[in-house]
Amino acid sequence: MIKTLSVVLTVLLVLALAGVARLMLLPFRGLRALGRRHTAAA
Repeated sequence: MIKTLSVVLTVLLVLALAGVARLMLLPFRGLRALGRRHTAAA
């Protein structure tokens, strides 16, 4: 029982970390896209 609980907790932790990483990376992607647009316009 404790084993399954720890597995579930680790999976949730990994998912949470992945979500946070995605949220942190989104602005960088947006900035990169904007930069591309600006360079294309110029």
